[in-house]
Amino acid sequence: MKTRTSPWGSRYLIPMFALAAVAAGCDGKSSSGSSVGTMADAGQRIVSERAALLEKWEAGGKAAQGNTARQEPSAQPAAAEAVAGERYDAMGKLDPNGSYDRSGSLLPGVVLVGEQERTDAMARMNGIRATLKTELEEVRARLKDGTAAKEVAAANKQRAAELAQGLERVDRTLAAMGGATDATWTQMRDAQLKEVNEVRAWWNKYMAGRDAEAKQ
Repeated sequence: MKTRTSPWGSRYLIPMFALAAVAAGCDGKSSSGSSVGTMADAGQRIVSERAALLEKWEAGGKAAQGNTARQEPSAQPAAAEAVAGERYDAMGKLDPNGSYDRSGSLLPGVVLVGEQERTDAMARMNGIRATLKTELEEVRARLKDGTAAKEVAAANKQRAAELAQGLERVDRTLAAMGGATDATWTQMRDAQLKEVNEVRAWWNKYMAGRDAEAKQ
């Protein structure tokens, strides 16, 4: 059991004031009868004031402890939400049940079974494919328009070729993973996941280049 220290440094301060008051009374008695009552009253008043202050101080300490106890449960959900906010699904969206971090890497301690691993990899590739196809259609539309300058048209042709190659690569990977079973996945897993990561790296680099061009 902890002993709380009063604002004046000791729990035994009040008895000391009482002794001081008694001593003061004894001194007063030896010199004057009228001073006995005065010194005794003053000593009693001091003891009473200190007792009231100590009681108020202890009551404040108990109230503070009660507030802390009430705040602890509400702090726990906030911490849980912070942890959940660091989890992402295969598409890079915040998901409290996700298996990945912000960079798309598996979280420490997370192990995916064959089917879930294929599902997540295919979800990523389908996301890239949708964006690839939209981008390719837009570039081809600009080429078909024929109003762009020669330099711009040449750049669009190069871009269309890159996008078409990337789309073909994505489709091959999706076809291979879509036809896999748990048994065949163990044989192709490393090669297909490597392909997925390479396509993602290429796509991120491509999009970074597009962003740089847009800012010029």
